[in-house]
Amino acid sequence: MYRLPEESRDQLKRIDYQEVMPGYFSTLGIPVVAGRDFELSDAGHPVVIVNEAVAQHWKEGGAVGRTLVVGGTPRQIIGVVKNTYTAELDHIGPALYQPFTGADIPKVIFRTRNPAAAAAVEVLAGRLVPGARAQTLPLSEYVDRRLAPSRVAAEIAGLLGLFALALATVGMFGVFAYAVRQRTKEIGIRMALGARAVEIVRFVIFGTSCALACGLAAGFVAAAAGARLLADYLHGLSPLDPAAYLWSGSILAVAALAASYLPSRRASRIDPSIALRHE
Repeated sequence: MYRLPEESRDQLKRIDYQEVMPGYFSTLGIPVVAGRDFELSDAGHPVVIVNEAVAQHWKEGGAVGRTLVVGGTPRQIIGVVKNTYTAELDHIGPALYQPFTGADIPKVIFRTRNPAAAAAVEVLAGRLVPGARAQTLPLSEYVDRRLAPSRVAAEIAGLLGLFALALATVGMFGVFAYAVRQRTKEIGIRMALGARAVEIVRFVIFGTSCALACGLAAGFVAAAAGARLLADYLHGLSPLDPAAYLWSGSILAVAALAASYLPSRRASRIDPSIALRHE
């Protein structure tokens, strides 16, 4: 929990808190956008680094050099880093980092391209601290574990979405096919007046295309508005993903055009006198 010096104690705000060592941000590729990184000499001093979510309290003059009250102790901000996912992967909140004090069991993070380095680190840890249990875990595997619940939920949501798309496709096919059959008498009149089969098909498809375009436009607007509510759960994806809209729109368009083409083609081949007697 933290607060600004001018705020009262009942105005405490939640914050993600971590103890890190110098080089932590460069190892994970987190840019320091203002101020500086920690140094070994900072250990034991009341200094902190915050992310941009905290730094937004000081829009004028910046956050570097300002003071935060953390756990009842004033601490000076010496740096600001970019917002990044820390404790949770579904949102980015205020984050605070302070120099490692040694009070907790350290979690060592290093980056290497050599798989054998992991085993070497385990051996080295055992030599430095006899009896210590060392475990190495690739960062990608760690992220995969944290994303597992979200991935399962996304797969279930995707299956439900495909099922809904299939229902919408079948329903729209039936609606457009029924609408064309209802116009059989009109088609017979046009054929009796000399309209050719290709003109009948073009006329029906044009009407269907207009209705389809209006429906897709309204659907895309509603989907874009609703997708923003899920933005925090779409890790690495945009709520306005063009591929998703393109594929779903294309499937619905093909279904609508097929539903119009097949009945209109069939109606254009029947005898005009039969079409005129159609009820």
